[in-house]
Formats: sequence, C-alpha cells, structure tokens
Amino acid sequence: IYSSIDSSHRTLIVGDVHGCIDELNELISKALPNYDQSTDMILFVGDLVGKGPSSLEVVDRVRQLGGHSVLGNHDQYLLKCAEQQGRLDELKKLKPDNPIDYSYLACLPAFKEPSLSDSEHHALASEASLDQLEFLSTLPLTITIPFYDIVIVHAGLRPQISSLNDQNPFDLLKMRDILDDGSTSEKRGVGQPWASKWSGKEFVVFGHDAARNLQVFDHALGLDTACCYGKELTGYLLPDKKIISVKAKRIYSKPEN
Repeated sequence: IYSSIDSSHRTLIVGDVHGCIDELNELISKALPNYDQSTDMILFVGDLVGKGPSSLEVVDRVRQLGGHSVLGNHDQYLLKCAEQQGRLDELKKLKPDNPIDYSYLACLPAFKEPSLSDSEHHALASEASLDQLEFLSTLPLTITIPFYDIVIVHAGLRPQISSLNDQNPFDLLKMRDILDDGSTSEKRGVGQPWASKWSGKEFVVFGHDAARNLQVFDHALGLDTACCYGKELTGYLLPDKKIISVKAKRIYSKPEN
C-alpha cells in the first residue's frame, strides 16, 4: 500500500479530478502537449471519482495514460460500496489465483461507511467494470518518487511520524488539520493545516482540501483547487516545479460545507 516509482521522467502531478474528464484532458494538453509514456509520467493525488460528471471515464483515462494514483477517500467510498454489493467478491472469483486482497482497501477501519442513501457512490460501484474496480482496489496510499524526493498522498502525513509505514491510514485519506497536542482532524479550522507543520525531508504533494484551494508551503503543496465546484484543476510539473491550472467548464457539485 506504499508504492515507490523509480523514474526520472518529466512528471505531471494532478490534483483532485472528481470525474472532471474535460478539464483533465485540457490540463494534460496544456502541461504535456506532446505526452509520451516513454519520457513522461502522470500521477494523481486521488479522488478520481465522485461529484463530477464522468468518474468512470476518468478511471479509464488514467489507465489509458499509464498513469499512477494514490487512493482518495471518494475512491475508497466507491470500493466500500462495491464490497457491500458483492462486486469485489466477483473480482476474487474471476481471479482466484491472484494473491491480491481486493477487499483490503474497502475494509480499512475508521472510514465513513457509505449508507444506502449514498446513491452516487453506490451507482458508480454498480456501473464500474471489474477492470475498473481492480484498478481502484490496487491503488497505493502513498507514492514516493525518490528522484524528485517527493511523496504523494491524498490528504496528509502526521508531521511527528517519520516513517510512512507508521502513518495512520485515516490520516493519509482524511486529515486536514493538526492540533496542538499532535492529534489530527478531518475538520478544518480546529487546528492548523497539517502541511504548515510538515518539515520532513521529502516534499509532499497532496489534495483533499478544496476549501483552502492551492496551498503552497516550504515542504508541501496542496493541489485541490475545487474543479468540481467550478473553480480550477491544477497540476504540478516536474522538473520545472511549475504550477499549471485550467478553469472548470461549469459547476458540477456544491461544497458539502
């Protein structure tokens, strides 16, 4: 669940897409107009799905690009719904000799249990192909790129914990703030943005916090710029260290809070 990619390719890290396929394609054309998998790499901070109009199309596009993504909380909600529907059991039966536990991410503790009234994620889980579910169920919680000394995570890392293996999966998928006592919260405004306290040796690129928009810190960069809420989709281009954005075509969803 902690992945490392040994690559020095030109790299675009994309913020929370949330099903906004048109904006994703425009961002790639703008940042990597001559995209070539042999020399370029595209990574995602998670939340490929949910809220926007074309979630499963985004999943297919990421796969087509040869892209890599960490798991986001909305991706995990979809997997949880798929588990409730028995779809992941279908996947296990299709590939009985595969050692992968397709239910592992769906069954991680401490995350919100999607209710039967969560129609969006249940519909996506029902509509998803087994190939799409397999892709989502094998996403890592972090991706490290040693060449760039970067870690990609959906939500955040607890600053006082140096080893990725010791991080709490809840923090990786849900945290926004860190409190004075070192505890974390998915709520914002109850403490400080966790990234403002991060001084680890790796530079961290994350998403998940649309209300704070683009977050630029000495040792971390937050790329969730609320595309699904009608603002922008943002990427970070390496080795240029350039922030590139495209405007949302329209408002697809309203903020939860």
